[in-house]
Amino acid sequence: MIADDSEKLSPLRAHSPAAMPSALRARLLSAMKTASAEAREAADMAELYQPTPLRSNQHQRFLTAMQAVHTYPRRRYRAWWAGSAAAVAAVAVSLVIWWPQPTQVPAMGPKPVAPRVTMTRQVFGADASSHCDTFLMEGEDASRLVIRVSEKQPVLLPDDVI
Repeated sequence: MIADDSEKLSPLRAHSPAAMPSALRARLLSAMKTASAEAREAADMAELYQPTPLRSNQHQRFLTAMQAVHTYPRRRYRAWWAGSAAAVAAVAVSLVIWWPQPTQVPAMGPKPVAPRVTMTRQVFGADASSHCDTFLMEGEDASRLVIRVSEKQPVLLPDDVI
């Protein structure tokens, strides 16, 4: 048994269609006429102008020209790589040439070793009224600098301060 749902109305049927405004109708009609005229014009042009086959010498010229255009981007790509490689090489060579050598800049050479320094004090006499301070500096090339200062006055400072 088939149920008849004709009594039920669709929610879309509840509203009746509204009339199109006259200005919109005129614009739509003119757009349809323009599209139809353009299609007819294209069909007329296609009937008037039919493609003709090329002559053999023109065909050969176009074929070589198309092949040259097809290979042109590859040459340009290679030229770009060659140019960028040349630029990188130029920067590397200029850095090597203008980079300061260790003999020219003392800060880039080997760091000098600090000289060894010793200080001693010798006290003379039973009452320690005289003393001799010795300052000895020895360089890495076996050079020596010795400074001796002797005093006969009594020392007012203790030994650990000097």
